Amino acid sequence: MKRRWALPVGMLLLWVVALAWRVPQLAERPMHGDEAVHAVKLDTLWEKGKYEYDPQEYHGPTLYYCTLPILWLSGSHTFSDVNEVMLRIVPALFGAGLILLVWLMADGLGRWAAFWGGVFMTISPCMVFYSRYYIQETLLVFFTLAAIAAAYRYARSGRLLWCLLAGACLGLMHATKETWIMSVAAMVAAALMTLLWTHWIDDRKVTWRPLIKTRDVTRAAILAVAVSVLLFSTFLTNPRGPLDSILAYNIYFNRGGGNSVHNHPWDYYLHLLLYTRSSKGPIFSSRLPLLYNFSPPIAWSEAFIVLLSLAGMLAALWHKGIGRAHLSFVRFLTFYTLFLTLIYCAIPYKTPWCMMNFLVGMILLAGFGAASLVRSLRFVPLKVLACLVMMVLGLQLANQSYAANFKYSADRRNPYVYAHTSKDILRFASDLENLAKLSPEGHDMLISVISSENNWPLPWYVRRFSHVGYWPSLAATGSPDQQALVLSAPLIIASSDVEPALQQKLGNKYHEDYFSLRPEVFLAVFVKNELWNASVKQR
Repeated sequence: MKRRWALPVGMLLLWVVALAWRVPQLAERPMHGDEAVHAVKLDTLWEKGKYEYDPQEYHGPTLYYCTLPILWLSGSHTFSDVNEVMLRIVPALFGAGLILLVWLMADGLGRWAAFWGGVFMTISPCMVFYSRYYIQETLLVFFTLAAIAAAYRYARSGRLLWCLLAGACLGLMHATKETWIMSVAAMVAAALMTLLWTHWIDDRKVTWRPLIKTRDVTRAAILAVAVSVLLFSTFLTNPRGPLDSILAYNIYFNRGGGNSVHNHPWDYYLHLLLYTRSSKGPIFSSRLPLLYNFSPPIAWSEAFIVLLSLAGMLAALWHKGIGRAHLSFVRFLTFYTLFLTLIYCAIPYKTPWCMMNFLVGMILLAGFGAASLVRSLRFVPLKVLACLVMMVLGLQLANQSYAANFKYSADRRNPYVYAHTSKDILRFASDLENLAKLSPEGHDMLISVISSENNWPLPWYVRRFSHVGYWPSLAATGSPDQQALVLSAPLIIASSDVEPALQQKLGNKYHEDYFSLRPEVFLAVFVKNELWNASVKQR
């Protein structure tokens, strides 16, 4: 009886630790531009009850729908009441929920393999870091792993409920992000390769036909389509949404193979996982004096997980030391992870959070590899020593995870930080609130943003202000009378290419300051003298 409850209790404890690792200080890191974009899309759904899928950008609606209960429970009434914690708690909960999904597959991986996999899932720096981001990736990973777990349970039990759950998860995957198609392609290829490999290596045939019923699969497919259509159509109020979700693949296929600032070499993801070392040096700016970063470089690596996953793959493929694990299942995971890794490496368009999709498979196989290595050792002292070594290396991973999420969460020396907003924007946001308190108009004061830069996440940090206008250039502000109104705002924000012309037009009526939006991207802030003097007097 004790042994029966050992794994469930252990996995529940890991889930609690995973929550404790992901939830604290969610508001400490400035909002990434992508997070701010999704926050604004959420506002449209929340306040207007509408979601219109844009095939060019923004992805599917599941992130927004999953956030609505948090907003309802928080008692928030307007978008200005929403904060970073309310948003980021959603991916944090899904990230921690991955540990519970590992539990569902424990008999397929083996008890010890599931436990080690849960440990690595809990502390992986990459998994923790992006579980604290308000983006779709963590939800996509969760729904994908849930689909695999449910399909496995159905194959083992033949129960319709598991088949329907797998279908619902497929629908949720489609309604989350367009890249779901790569995970499904890897699943299909892995299933076929598992059959062929077992025939070649073990000289036996594996057939799932007695367990998989056509009627059940048909029902699951119908449910998958229904879930996706309901979400994309905002529950049948936007019939164009489901069609756009299909047409979007032409755009994304072109983007994946086209030229982009996000194009990276084929080994970009592997380089991030195996070893990166931050460099120190000067940060150049055309607007500010030379700034030097004297902080020492930092080395980062999740090679421990990658190497253990390779050991797990070898054990699965050649049927070595698998214990009570389900051979076909661990082989499926092996091929699924390999195919998905190859797909993501082959596509030039790369962003670091995308590697979560295949890293999940690596983590499960790392747990399987750890259990297989310990099992292969003949003597108990060697088994104990191997466990101690893995615990020490696990502590090193946990230390990296802490550093990435709580010490260097927006620092360019962190390899998971990607085009992230500078922490300087938090100072700007604080100053902005102080100015609102001193201004007679309060949060109704006019803010003019004249910038050719990508201004995200600036709209998030001025969300409490009701009169904010955006123009890409001075010429775009309109007629002389309209421009005069724009340039009479108590506060004007400008990009570096607009700043010289603004200085001439504004003369000595404004105090000029700067803040860093992103590394090497600075915005000028012009504050009317009377408002600036009031803020200085307050200090």
